[in-house]
This record gives sequence, C-alpha cells and structure tokens, in this order.
Amino acid sequence: MLLEQKGIPVSLSNKHQYSIRRSIPNLVGVWLYINNQSADARKILRNPDLHASQPVDINVFYKSMAEEGIEAKTQSLVKKWLIMALFASMLVMILGMYLILHT
Repeated sequence: MLLEQKGIPVSLSNKHQYSIRRSIPNLVGVWLYINNQSADARKILRNPDLHASQPVDINVFYKSMAEEGIEAKTQSLVKKWLIMALFASMLVMILGMYLILHT
C-alpha cells in the first residue's frame, strides 16, 4: 500500500467483508496506527510523490505489534464495544416497544 511504502503503518477495515464491498466497492476504511502521521497521510494520498516527515520502518513496526499482541488486543476491545452497543440498542428497542404497547 502507498502509505506503508512511505513509512506510515495502517490498518484496513472492510477489506474482507465482501458482502459490503459488492454493493459499495470502494468502502474500505484506512486507519492510522500513529495519530501524528495523519496530516502526512492526507498529503500523500493527494500527491503520491510526497514523503512522510517522520516515517517508520514498517517491518519493525508490524513485527513489534505482533510480538506484543497489540492487533489481537485491539480487535478484542473493538468486539467488546460492538457487543455492548448491540446490547444497548436492543435494550432501547425493547423498552420502546414496551412503552408503545403499554401507553
């Protein structure tokens, strides 16, 4: 990927969700691991000839993430938040149905 070639580590969302990508083929989220590289990432996406002001060694970065298990921890945390959001929305829906039926 272009940003990784420029020293900006990224994660892509929806890259394996084929059902979404069939209806909206360009729907892929690009997430930066290092927040202070966001301005550089936007500039590089507009002009691929530019370079990151503070590039990192991508191989070293991803290797250290794998060794520390950061990716797995992040995915686990996201799943927990999604489950809590789903539970909360179901609770609101059930409460709304109860209020409609009993008023």
